[in-house]
Amino acid sequence: MTLILAVRCADGVVLGADSQSTDMSGGNLVFSTRKTVQKLKRLSDHIAWGATGNVGLTQRFEHSCRDLDPATLEQPIEDLRDTLASKQRALQRAAVDEVNAGVPSTGLVTVAPLFAGFTGGQPWILEVTAGGEDTVYDDYYAVGSGGPFAQAAMVSVAHHDVRNRNLDEAKAIALRAIDGCIQTSAFGLGHPISICTVTAEGVQVLSQADIRGVEDSVNAWKAAEKDALGGLGLGGVSPELEVEDEGLDPPPAEA
Repeated sequence: MTLILAVRCADGVVLGADSQSTDMSGGNLVFSTRKTVQKLKRLSDHIAWGATGNVGLTQRFEHSCRDLDPATLEQPIEDLRDTLASKQRALQRAAVDEVNAGVPSTGLVTVAPLFAGFTGGQPWILEVTAGGEDTVYDDYYAVGSGGPFAQAAMVSVAHHDVRNRNLDEAKAIALRAIDGCIQTSAFGLGHPISICTVTAEGVQVLSQADIRGVEDSVNAWKAAEKDALGGLGLGGVSPELEVEDEGLDPPPAEA
């Protein structure tokens, strides 16, 4: 159970995740356990990623990416997407072939990474599904069990023109969306929230102190929204509107 959210803005990409790893013993929800893990990883100076799926296969995917040429990882996404997707496809095929017929399993072992990068002079988001389909997104995308919640949260802030917001504003948007997903989900997502940014200067992982600063910004944002709603005068007539109605067609003045 996972949530990885990537948000593109004017300065780069913000990548965020929850930190709960859930282990269902024998696939039984009743005997599931949880622990805190770091789900965001650095692939290169200008690429970070997280993945949904099997933990062991995610570990193997991370290891397999270590042999990628650093120069290759600086290519524009149009040239790089097949390189990254091919890594997932090869590993996924191997994982399927390794499954022994007739051995009980909790389901198909999969890995589906979500990348955030800044190469070729441009920020980008790349998803590779468990089936190997690769898609580049221009604004935001989320994967994992909490993905649908995050998509809904991002739609709710679409009027803020996120694509043209600065990096600090995008951090607040991403953190608020992930926190809302954790509060909404009945199972599988948990705090603390992890965030990293990817810009022309490179990948930066936010410390917990940095994240507390983003939380303060989110709380100030919520307070401003509360004040803005109260300032609309809903539920009552503003004093300046309480004037006598002269009608649409007042009678002509007497001669």
